[in-house]
Amino acid sequence: RALRVMGVDPGLVDTGFGVLEAGPGAVTVVDAGVISTSASQSLEARLNAIY
Repeated sequence: RALRVMGVDPGLVDTGFGVLEAGPGAVTVVDAGVISTSASQSLEARLNAIY
């Protein structure tokens, strides 16, 4: 059975994330990316984009 792990690097301007899957003898990147918001947006709009 494979194990999936998600990591998050929180931030209001850039929030990074990565999902790894570990199985017998191998670790695979399932997904990774960055959610970016603009510093000119309201706090509510930025949090809505992240979550």
